[in-house]
Order: sequence, then structure tokens, then C-alpha cells
Amino acid sequence: MKNCFRLLLAASLLCNSAFAQPFNLKKGIKPTELSLINFTPKDVKKKGRINITKVVQVKDTAYYFVKKLSIYSPIVVSVGVQDPSNPVQVSLHKWNWKEASRPGKPTNEKGYWEEKFSTEGDFGIMVVAPQKPSAYNIYVWVGNEVKMKIATPFKSYSPSSGSGIFTLKNILIGIALLLVIVFSWFIIKKKKKMKNLSILLFAILLTPLSSMAQLDGIFDDPETQEILRNDNAGSVPLNGNDFVVQNPRTRGERMAQEYENASNAAEHLDNFVGAINNVVGIIETGRELWDAGGVLDAGECTPDFTQPANALVPSSCSGTAGCNDCYATALASFNADRQTLARMMCLFMNTKNFTDKAIAFGNAMASLPGGVGLGWIPAKRNIDQAYTNFKATYDRKSRELLTSLQKNMMKIDACENSYGQQDWYQRFGYMYFEFMQLKYKRPD
Repeated sequence: MKNCFRLLLAASLLCNSAFAQPFNLKKGIKPTELSLINFTPKDVKKKGRINITKVVQVKDTAYYFVKKLSIYSPIVVSVGVQDPSNPVQVSLHKWNWKEASRPGKPTNEKGYWEEKFSTEGDFGIMVVAPQKPSAYNIYVWVGNEVKMKIATPFKSYSPSSGSGIFTLKNILIGIALLLVIVFSWFIIKKKKKMKNLSILLFAILLTPLSSMAQLDGIFDDPETQEILRNDNAGSVPLNGNDFVVQNPRTRGERMAQEYENASNAAEHLDNFVGAINNVVGIIETGRELWDAGGVLDAGECTPDFTQPANALVPSSCSGTAGCNDCYATALASFNADRQTLARMMCLFMNTKNFTDKAIAFGNAMASLPGGVGLGWIPAKRNIDQAYTNFKATYDRKSRELLTSLQKNMMKIDACENSYGQQDWYQRFGYMYFEFMQLKYKRPD
């Protein structure tokens, strides 16, 4: 299992080195990375990584990005302005800064804005301040990877007596099963493209809570306490040209203003914690991770572990006393390979989508007057080269993962030979392996 994560990490690092933020051709756009630090509250379900950044924005628009994210991790992003009467507009971006994945919305009457989602790779945050300077806090929480529900590919099968001979009937059944699996896969892919990924959590209203009532020790770890104590809170080195500190006023005015600001910040922090609790609660009820807010962008890949009933692989061993223990280790590694393959495919599809959109955007911008196109030719060359390298890496890593999957299937075959069906892999397992090779073959 560790090898699987190492393989995925290598592919992810290559992807992130090539595509580290939403695409743009404007040299004036220099996004600030919101670096995540480890977050270790008492409640282990809320563990993950976090960033809390205090900002005073003096430009019309500020850009931030967060990178190296897993599609299996829930994410909460919120912005709280110091003065609710001076709202800012916040949007989230997956592919480029021109197209918003979550369209811009202003902070509410209490100066607060939030979104919940999952995404693979990176995403950007754009903050527009109609009135400047604008003081606000950015909160980002990325939970640890959620243990996914992976449907079993097996169904119960009782071999008849004398089944040790590979009969013509076995061959015909095997061919028919393989055709059903392949046909089912294409049906699933077609339906998946038509599926509208809606943001379910917008229908859930947050119940008003007393200020700080839900903190429950969630920010009591040393690293977070240091951030909260620091007047320049956050793990991000801010660009002095974009962010300034306002001049202090007289002591009396300053104390009154600080009290009001602290009250607003406490309420925003309470809302942020409430959002984390909401996400964790949804996942704890057994619902899918995607129910906690959906993926960031409707065009983004979502891992799919569903297995149609007519595409299940026969197993005479699964569920049998004694055989379960034999299956346990092999099946855990087998499912880990499936989960990593699904994530790698999403990483590839998102990178392909990013590349296609970046090239389309660059071609459109290059045709405009003003000299923007002068920098497009070398930029496009870099994008093409990075994508070519990434495809080669995907092919290599997917082969390694599929080899690992096949080895784990041979361990399952050994269990079947000992407790159930002889020659299980030759009869049934190989068809599932061929199905997986087809499923995770690079589509271009």
C-alpha cells in the first residue's frame, strides 16, 4: 500500500510542478500560495492541514492558491472581513483565473463567506475588494483522506462437482462475462459524462450557534495556537506591494475598534469550525464524501467505484469461514490499488482538462492586440512539453499499479485454490484484470 502512495506522489509532484495554480498569461497576476500546516485537534476526525491568513488588501484584486490536494480529502474555505459594511467578493478557480468554478459571491451581512468541496491537485481563490483598504482573514481546512467505500467486485459462486476441468461451458460463460463487463464500463462512462454534479450542501442551512460554542478544543494544538496569537497570523509570506498595515489610531478609538474586530473574527472562526463539523458529520453518517459539498468544478473527475451486478466476478471463497482470513490482507492491498488507480485517473483527466483549457485560453488571448501573444508561443511550448512528460509518467505508474493489482489477485487466487475454486484466476480473475487494464488506459 505504501508503494501505491509513493507512485501516486511521484505523479502528483510532476503534475504540480507543471501546473501549480490556475492558468494566466498576465504577468501582473502573481498569486500567493496559502501554505498548509499540520492540524492536530483532539477530535481525530477533524485532523488534516490548515491555513489562517490575516490580510489587508490595498489592490482591487488579490489572488491566492492552494496546491497538492487529494480528491479524497474534504476542504472548507472561508473568508471573514473585519468590517461587514465593507464586503469583498470571493470566487474559486480550478482551471484559470478567467473562468470561475464557484462564481464570485460577496461576503454576507455579517462579513462571512464559505465554500465546501473536494478537488484533486490545486485551486485558486480570487478576492475582489470594491473599497480599499479591506481587512479580512482567509481560513482553509483540508481534512485527512476519507476512507472510501469501495464496492466489492465479487459475487458468491458454488462450483459444481468435477469443475476442475475447464469445459466449453466455462469458456462460453467467461467470454460472455467479459463482454458484459466491457459493455457495462462503456455505459457507466457515458452516464458519468451526462451526470450533473450539483452542490448538495447549499441546501443545508447552518444553525445559528453562540459565539465560540463549537470550538470544543479544535484549535488547541500548539501550531494553531501560535498562529492565533500572532498579530501577523498565517503561514504565508505576504507581498509588501499588495498588503499593508493600516496606521494606528488613538488608543481609545483603537481599543473600541479592536473589540469589534475581535468579536467579528470570533464569530467568523465559529462559523468556520461549524462548517468543518458539518462536513465531518455528513461523512460520519455514511454518506459519500461528495455529499459534503461536491467537487470544486463540474468538469472535474470524480472517482467511481460502483460495480454493476452483472459485472461481478464469481468467487466461491469470499464469505466462507477460514477463507475470510486468507482474503483479508490480499483484499486490503487489492482495494488500495483500486483506490490509487482511480485517483491517478482523476489526476490525469484533470491535467488533460487543465491543458486543453489553458491552450484554448492562450490561443484566444494571443489573437488580441496589446502584445499578449508574444509570450504565448514559449508558454504553449512549456505546457505541451509538461503534458507530454506527464502522459509518459502516467503510463509508467499505471503499469506498475496494475502489476501490483495482478499480484494481489494472484494472492486471492491462492485463497480460492485452498478453500474454494481451483484455477480461479484462469477462469474468472483474468477477465476482471483485463477490464481494469481497459478502464485505466490513458484515453489519449
